[in-house]
Amino acid sequence: MVNKQLAQQIVNTVRDICGHDINFINRRGIIFASTNKARIGSFHEIGKKAADTRTTIEVGAGDAYKGTSQGVNIPVYHNGALLAVIGISGSPDEVRKYAHLAEKITLLLVREQELNTAARTLTEKKTYIVETLIKGNIENPDYIFDSLRDMKISEKTRKRVLIVRIVSNSETAGVSAAEPKLYRLFEGLGMELFSFEFPDTFVGILEDEGIDKSKETLAAFAAENSTLLKMAVGQDRSIYQLDDSWRSAQTALNSLTGTETNFAFYDDLLFEIVIGSIDRDNREQFARKVLRQLSDEEIALLQVYYDEGQSLARTCEACSIHKNTLQYKLDRIARNTGLNPRHFKDAVVFYLALHMR
Repeated sequence: MVNKQLAQQIVNTVRDICGHDINFINRRGIIFASTNKARIGSFHEIGKKAADTRTTIEVGAGDAYKGTSQGVNIPVYHNGALLAVIGISGSPDEVRKYAHLAEKITLLLVREQELNTAARTLTEKKTYIVETLIKGNIENPDYIFDSLRDMKISEKTRKRVLIVRIVSNSETAGVSAAEPKLYRLFEGLGMELFSFEFPDTFVGILEDEGIDKSKETLAAFAAENSTLLKMAVGQDRSIYQLDDSWRSAQTALNSLTGTETNFAFYDDLLFEIVIGSIDRDNREQFARKVLRQLSDEEIALLQVYYDEGQSLARTCEACSIHKNTLQYKLDRIARNTGLNPRHFKDAVVFYLALHMR
């Protein structure tokens, strides 16, 4: 139940409080951990006797037992079973007062380990389930079914994959800042299944029921954390088809590249699906090829021009320029690139390139 590292932590903690050497003795009478390194691994006769009789035994200066010095030896129990015998070295009259404290410290540290192990085990289980479902690689369906049942997650309802990617310049600081916020968000959404993918991505599984409200919550959260993260929600699918939802969430997330928007809901996307389906290298290569002849000012002008629906009047107003100046700039772009920003086919090429940067 207690590994060597925890046993050593126990004896070190007790010694720090009482100032005496401490031994952690197992039920066979072997000193498993000690603040006196020379005694580790040796046999402690009174420790074995205390374990066998389940009584506290004191050893005085005149007593002679194998591997034993004067002190107090206290059996410690956990969940009805003997955990260890804690031996406090020193005159019994002096160290007796620390016996109860040593027992309490031992049980507190053991309980802390149990809680940490349980939390870690649950986290690892959730990570395994999420990864299995989004990759569509379900090798042990019975384990998945039993785990979902234990977590009271229905396998009959439709669900969606949520992807959150940290975009802070500092990955460590970004994740550290985002993690507590995201955990509160997940709790508020009632989302039991989520995991972290190193170095910068959280993946969760949302219930599709009540998705309109969840969407509003996610959009508001994204807006509040626009400099910290980008997030996207995939299509609704059955729980055993969530690899489809994961792929659509990835597409939605990719569609945010080069935009100031940081939240995408796959069902709301049209043109963006095309953008998000193209890998980053190809997007960047296409954008460079189309826009390489243009200055930053001309690229910004085209962005406004298409944002304003190719309206000359609205573009002039937004850029504070005369109509003739705008016409001249558009003509120059056409000459330099061989693509006329006013013509539909060429406009589509420019529009795609602007969104693929």
